[in-house]
Amino acid sequence: MIQIPYLRGGLVAAGLAAGLFGVPSPGQSQAVTGIPAAASAVCVVSDCSVMRVGINLQGAWYLHRVHLTSLDPSKWQFGGLIDSRDHLGNVMSWGGVLTGANLVLTSSGAYMAEPVYLTVANSVYSTNPNDGSIRYLVRGTSGPSGAGTVVETWGTVNTATPEPGSLLLLGTGLVGIVGAARRRRKLSQHDGV
Repeated sequence: MIQIPYLRGGLVAAGLAAGLFGVPSPGQSQAVTGIPAAASAVCVVSDCSVMRVGINLQGAWYLHRVHLTSLDPSKWQFGGLIDSRDHLGNVMSWGGVLTGANLVLTSSGAYMAEPVYLTVANSVYSTNPNDGSIRYLVRGTSGPSGAGTVVETWGTVNTATPEPGSLLLLGTGLVGIVGAARRRRKLSQHDGV
């Protein structure tokens, strides 16, 4: 389990963090568990004025906040949220706040299994939404209404998670290679004796 410390800067930084991410004030202490995730995006229309971001989470959580940030406003600036959907394609009722190059989506706690899909309108857009200039942060809990462990994940929108079947094949292939190397070493030791 990864423990992530909270931001403990000045009052302004703490207030900003608490407003954006629901972080407790500096006097409070609460451990946050990091969860693995990956995200990628596709252009819904040919000029990328509308894109869909897919965030793959490991497991299922009660999500409370999703934050998209443009690291390069000359390439990407968000115009607003068109819709958000769960892994089954059901529309979720998320509220969106747009501030500059940031789009913050909040919910009272929607139970989500992977992946989460966000369709976003862009006022400034490039041709490749996976160019590493869009960052995501997802925050939630293991139980409804803020109960349970607080979970958080973040990264850039440019990574793809291999499907479980591919990982299984890779794992069994590696086990087979190790087994063959051990057998070869045992045979060479036996022949040398």
